[in-house]
Amino acid sequence: MGRERRAPNRRTCNVPVTVYSDAVPVKCRVRDISPHGCQLRGPVFGLVNQVEVHFAEARLAVPGRVAWKTFEAAGIEFLATVKISGRDG
Repeated sequence: MGRERRAPNRRTCNVPVTVYSDAVPVKCRVRDISPHGCQLRGPVFGLVNQVEVHFAEARLAVPGRVAWKTFEAAGIEFLATVKISGRDG
């Protein structure tokens, strides 16, 4: 069995985001997040490797890459470190 690679300091949340993949917007929800990445739920199967995750409420856009994906979920590795607030979504 493989070693767990996700960050130990990830937080469970339910935050709406828009993910841009080849300039195409995809509405998703962030299910958990850490300073280095997040798990998306939604219609993610068509996402290409390079994406940009837009957190509208925080007025923040974070570049990232798809680390893994299924039909309904994707793991995104952020290409910049993100500060996570103490507020849960």
